[in-house]
Amino acid sequence: MQTNQDYRIAVSDVQWRKLKVSDDKQDLIWYHGTLTWPTYARGRTIVIEGVIIAPIREITSKAMDWLDALFALQGVPSTVETKELKIIDEQMRERVIRCKVDQPVDYEIEEDNDHNDGAIRRRRVALFASDPKFYSTIDSLFYGQEGNYGGFQLPNTMSNQWNMTYNEINCLTTSNADQPIKITITVGGNINKPLTIYNVTANKWFMLDIDADPGDVIVIDAKNQTATKNGLNILGYRVPWSQRPTVKGITKYVMYDVDWWIYGSDFDVALSFNNSLL
Repeated sequence: MQTNQDYRIAVSDVQWRKLKVSDDKQDLIWYHGTLTWPTYARGRTIVIEGVIIAPIREITSKAMDWLDALFALQGVPSTVETKELKIIDEQMRERVIRCKVDQPVDYEIEEDNDHNDGAIRRRRVALFASDPKFYSTIDSLFYGQEGNYGGFQLPNTMSNQWNMTYNEINCLTTSNADQPIKITITVGGNINKPLTIYNVTANKWFMLDIDADPGDVIVIDAKNQTATKNGLNILGYRVPWSQRPTVKGITKYVMYDVDWWIYGSDFDVALSFNNSLL
């Protein structure tokens, strides 16, 4: 609700769950049945409804000016102007989504009451988000740890010759769709190309054809589709067919170099993301 000393702008309803989807089907010619394809999310429409409460129509008009400025249509047609919308659900979880104005503010008044001062004026605006996911405002952060090798839980009191282990990360998410992640690798020992980030759960991998030395910091940001080493762009070293790292539900990642194993002291890994709702 927007309130000042002259008027109140109240929200009566927010329809934020409606997805735009594609669901293609094709009848099989000369056969019984229908061929179907997966249903994909193509965007999300959000409708916000409410009322303006003011003592006189002049003040109502001022409130309308404020709303018209807030939900103004974009002025530069070559770019899509979006704003961040925050939604707080019934469990008090905060999520954000970036939207454009799809339909500008539309106003209604109580029937046969336009001549009265102090009339309640209804209003409605429709927004559209090309990325239909709501992202949590809280970052989830997981750190790498040594995993299993040869039936042992490592680290173990063995010589370095045998103490070979993947750098393993187990992620627990509440997302109901694949969520792009950000991986920060701080190198402690020599890494020989290629460096592989393997999603064990989904059987997908992301690979960079690079070496790394102690002190290097490699950042792979799947959401923004970037990869850097010590701040320099290395996305050009992405191996073809690599898929950007994502998480969904319980997801396990392991990381290794050309030798298919990395000693536990070779690097530290931090993986972060914002849980999303589709």
